Amino acid sequence: MAPGIRVRLPRALLEYWDGPPQLDVHGATLAEALGNLEARVPGLAGRLHDDQGNLRQHVAVFVNGNMVEGRDPAAVRLKPGDEVRIVPAVSGG
Repeated sequence: MAPGIRVRLPRALLEYWDGPPQLDVHGATLAEALGNLEARVPGLAGRLHDDQGNLRQHVAVFVNGNMVEGRDPAAVRLKPGDEVRIVPAVSGG
């Protein structure tokens, strides 16, 4: 199988996955890669997307170290070997 997109999950999302904190998925776009990730990790979709299917405001996604803020995940092109990091925002007081 061809190399995929490496997705790194933060500790906060590992409650949905009993495997390693990184997974390889396939997809030509960030939206496809996240969809394939969510298919493998049940329960993750609700933590990443709101009811309209948009990325939640409190979730930051980085592709190769660059934040994808405000961009449509379907417009973010990926290639084999890219790395996606999912970072939930931390708030409190």
